[in-house]
Amino acid sequence: MKIYKRILVENFADYENNQSKLIGERFECNGLVYDIDYAEMNCPLEDSDILFLNTLKRYGFGTKEIDSKEGYVKVYPDDFEEPEDIESFLKDNDYIFARVNAYIHSGIVLSLGNTGGVEFSDRWDSSLAGFLCVRKEKLKEMRGVKRLTQNILDKEFKYWEALIKETNYWLNGDVYDVQITTKDDEPVDCFTSYGLYDLQNSIETFMNKDKQ
Repeated sequence: MKIYKRILVENFADYENNQSKLIGERFECNGLVYDIDYAEMNCPLEDSDILFLNTLKRYGFGTKEIDSKEGYVKVYPDDFEEPEDIESFLKDNDYIFARVNAYIHSGIVLSLGNTGGVEFSDRWDSSLAGFLCVRKEKLKEMRGVKRLTQNILDKEFKYWEALIKETNYWLNGDVYDVQITTKDDEPVDCFTSYGLYDLQNSIETFMNKDKQ
C-alpha cells in the first residue's frame, strides 16, 4: 500500500514551473486533495481503431501484421523488402495511410510524415517507424460519412497527429493520472494529462471552475 505524505499547497501557481515536484505526491489545496501519479495505461496506438504497422526493431507497440482486402495476412518484415512495398500494398488494398517517422537518440520521438508533421533532419538518428492506416470503408463507417472528401481526410490526419503526440508522451513516461477527492476521501473528479503543460492547465482549469 502506498503511503502518502500530504503536502499543503496554498497557491498552485507557486508550482507553475515545478509541477514535477508534486508527481507521486498527494497535496491539499483550497479544501480539496489532489493525487498525481504516473498513468498506467496501454499505448494510445494499441487502443485506437487506426492500425499502426510497426517497422521498428526495438519497440513492440502496434502490430507487424496487416490484412489484404481478400482476407490474407501480410507480415513485416517477412513479406515486405522495402517501405515502398508496404505503400504499394496499402494502396492496392484500399487503405488510407501515412508514414510515421522516428527520431531515436536515448529516447524516441515519433512524427507523422506527409501531412505537415515535423520532419527530422538528422538522417543518422531518424528512420521509418511504420505506417498509420485504416481501410477506406472502415473509416467511412467510423466517421459516419458516405464519401471521404479532402476536408474529412484533413480532419482525420489532424486526429492522427494528436494520436502520435499522445503516443510520444506515453513512450517517454510523461502521462499522469489525477484523482481529486475531499479531505474525507470522497471522489470529486479525475482526469489524465499528457505532459506537464497539460497537467498544469488541467488542474488550473479545474480549480478555476471550482471557484465559480
